[in-house]
Amino acid sequence: AIDQYVLDGGRALVFVDGFSEADHSLPEVTSPEQGYVEAVRSSSLGPLFDAWGLQMAPDYIAVDRRLATSVMTSGGTPLDYVVWLSLRHDNFRADDVVTANLKSLVMASPGFLFRRPDATTETIPLISTTDQAMQLESGYVKYGTNPNDLLQMYRPGGTPLVLAMRVRGHVRSAFPDAIEGVDSDTRLTESRQPVNLIVVADTDLLEDRFWVDFRDFYGRRVAVTRADNGAFVINALENLSGSSDLISLRSRGRSARPFLKVAALKEAAEKRLRARERALQVRLSDTRQKISELRQQKDDDGTLIMSAEQREALRRFQAEQIRTRKELRGVQHDLNHDIETLGNRLKIINIGLVPLLVILAATVLGAVRMRRMRRRATTEH
Repeated sequence: AIDQYVLDGGRALVFVDGFSEADHSLPEVTSPEQGYVEAVRSSSLGPLFDAWGLQMAPDYIAVDRRLATSVMTSGGTPLDYVVWLSLRHDNFRADDVVTANLKSLVMASPGFLFRRPDATTETIPLISTTDQAMQLESGYVKYGTNPNDLLQMYRPGGTPLVLAMRVRGHVRSAFPDAIEGVDSDTRLTESRQPVNLIVVADTDLLEDRFWVDFRDFYGRRVAVTRADNGAFVINALENLSGSSDLISLRSRGRSARPFLKVAALKEAAEKRLRARERALQVRLSDTRQKISELRQQKDDDGTLIMSAEQREALRRFQAEQIRTRKELRGVQHDLNHDIETLGNRLKIINIGLVPLLVILAATVLGAVRMRRMRRRATTEH
């Protein structure tokens, strides 16, 4: 049905996913003997994509350290979650009406799209990662890999990955052979006119929790957007339906852009913090191992045997553990202080400098006009 709809001139906004976090399907139990069939949480349109000139990497998702969303760990420490992408203006195509005015977008464990080598269509990337993105097996997300472990295994790929793409041009049917139950006389084998499609490799961007906050306003539940996910979908639908008049107005609501220098400082400082944390974990692991070895020395009654030297070593290990944890808290404090200080400084510059320049320009202009008026008056007399 989709194939014939597109061939007959229908325009489509298509969503697929490398791993759908919004899909909470439970495993389907088949029989006591067979156990269960694990629910598939990825999607693709293989034959249709082939006909449209697209490919989607199966069982892989796009992750990006530079676009990672900051999440809070159980210990209250902010951590970059590379699977959730907070996309910015630079990641959107500037010359396409659907994405030109978007400021931010959140995607979760998205797939990524390629142009097929034999494609006859025009493929236009609309949303892309940075060139520091990595292709990650979706199984790491499926089975709940720790965000810190994802950071440690992260390796930049050096090439941007396309998350959403526009497809234009003539296409052939994805099902060239006759289909049972379909009248071959009315069935189309190629498009009547050039197709116009937008394919998005993420379905989670449609889920409220990634881009909407709900707040209580005098007893009423009010939705407040923190990203342009909704604007992107509406823009795409209106563009595909032939109306783009309101798109530029809709996407202007969110004009704040992140401070790139702050983001770079945060990334560099967090790298140092992660390295310090790894060193701490190694040290704690060694300490626990040594303590465990000491506590294994027991007599026949199960009483712990520990010499004075061993007790002293145990005290040293415990003191080292406490000291290292204090150092780690100090590093975290310094990180937050540096980021807050730089952020406040840039805010002051952006908020205060521009009005100051306007006042200065007005003062200079007024002085120049006053001087001209005085000269004119002197000349007349």
